[in-house]
Amino acid sequence: MRGNHQRGFNLISLMIGMVISLITVLAMLSLYRTLVGISVESASLAKVEGQKASGLLTAQIALQQAGFGLPVIGTKRPQLGRDLVFIRDATLSKADENNVRKLSGGTVTDFTKADPVKGSLGNAIIWGFNTSAITETPTAAAYQCSGLVSTSSGLVLLKPVRCTSPQAWASLDWNTADLINEMGSDTQGAYMQIVDSTCWPFSTNEGVHAVQVRFPVLDLEPQPEPLATSFTTCLSNFAP
Repeated sequence: MRGNHQRGFNLISLMIGMVISLITVLAMLSLYRTLVGISVESASLAKVEGQKASGLLTAQIALQQAGFGLPVIGTKRPQLGRDLVFIRDATLSKADENNVRKLSGGTVTDFTKADPVKGSLGNAIIWGFNTSAITETPTAAAYQCSGLVSTSSGLVLLKPVRCTSPQAWASLDWNTADLINEMGSDTQGAYMQIVDSTCWPFSTNEGVHAVQVRFPVLDLEPQPEPLATSFTTCLSNFAP
């Protein structure tokens, strides 16, 4: 009579199984970490892109104030250089204890010397508008200034403040709102471009000859040149 022999796993089989299981677990953990990293990066990019889209839309809406409520009769109509000032290389200070910031430095653009195709390039635009009734002589006390500033860290809205003219931008105390916190790398930034062109501000079939404000992403070396346009808005109040 043949004896019964017990069969099972020996030590080598157990060790091989443990090694295979360990490799499988490590592979799954690595895959999980990769998937989590991709998800976090995607969420971060989506947040940044959403902020950019929201910020640019807010800037576009704010720009529609430019020239509003100002007379459009004869030579009293809104004028470039008087009711709309464009500045290059302006610097925005840090907020003080009252959350007030100053805009300083920079060079005001002479629109008459702008390139006919590229227009004027800069990083700050200040405009005037009047909240009183649109008449030949609007209420002077209702005149206000507002603006937008592109910095190396983003896009900043200069909230409306009472003023005599946008030409006094350096002497005004600005309360601000950050529309976009981060804009590209150290070698790229958000600059503004103003051109005299034909646009369709109200989705009409007939174009209007007016001032356009563009927000291109620029390569700053060796000279700023537009690479891509995020959006273009038409300042119909400054149409000739």
